[in-house]
Amino acid sequence: MEKGEKAIQEEENSSSKPGNAFHQSALPTQPMEKPFEYRKRPLSHQELENIARTDPKRAKRIIINRKSALRAKEKKKLYTCKLEQRFQKLKSQAAQASLQFNLLQMEQKSLINENSMLKDHTKLSKQMIELQEFGGNMVNNLIPVWVNNSSMVATQGLTLLHPVGQLSNQNQLPSAQATTTWTIEKPQQSLSH
Repeated sequence: MEKGEKAIQEEENSSSKPGNAFHQSALPTQPMEKPFEYRKRPLSHQELENIARTDPKRAKRIIINRKSALRAKEKKKLYTCKLEQRFQKLKSQAAQASLQFNLLQMEQKSLINENSMLKDHTKLSKQMIELQEFGGNMVNNLIPVWVNNSSMVATQGLTLLHPVGQLSNQNQLPSAQATTTWTIEKPQQSLSH
């Protein structure tokens, strides 16, 4: 048992050394204050004069530190002010950029709609041209047939052809030697934008 008691006593002695991290009295019972929260009360002018009499170097260092702290505070205020100005400037630029972006989106939609309308208009124009060419070719192909087979053309009643002159008898069909002039009517184009 003596060996055990000696071991416990040695452990207590080694743990009671001030350099030991496991010293129980060194363990805080309450939470420690953070170092930056603890601030000394600034020395009054009279206390500073007393220190200057006893330790002039320390007083000089305190005065230099105070001046440095004032410069740091001013520099911090100036930096904060500049940051706030820059923030406001960037905020207004962001608002302008957002507005410009919205305008560009609206313009893009408008251009897409206009492009679609123009494509539709082009497609319709091509179809009308093809129809006119097809109709013209059909009429050109039918004229010789009509001249040769005037009775067949009259019975089919083509509406694309009409006489310019008046026929004496509506039942009378023109012949190849007739002096009546015939014209081809082209359909009217109505393009709306």
